[in-house]
Amino acid sequence: MLTRIKQRLLSQADNTQQNLKLLLGGFVSFLLGVALVAGSDFLLPPSFLQELLALAGLIMMGGGLILAALGYISLSLLRLFRFFNNEPGND
Repeated sequence: MLTRIKQRLLSQADNTQQNLKLLLGGFVSFLLGVALVAGSDFLLPPSFLQELLALAGLIMMGGGLILAALGYISLSLLRLFRFFNNEPGND
């Protein structure tokens, strides 16, 4: 079981393009959420619709933050894991 997890982490560390897409997609989603919250606050009068749009923006911000964090962890920490896991046959 630990060997499968280790192999999965090592393969994820080698997939730089996918990790960068995760990071950038999370960043864009976070920014869209911020824009939705700010837009609903400044452009709409106080109403139930304003609160729903702000909630949708907060959900987008949370999802974007999680995606960006996963991308960042995959780009940085998993590469360090790969570097320090220098066993024969993993090249």
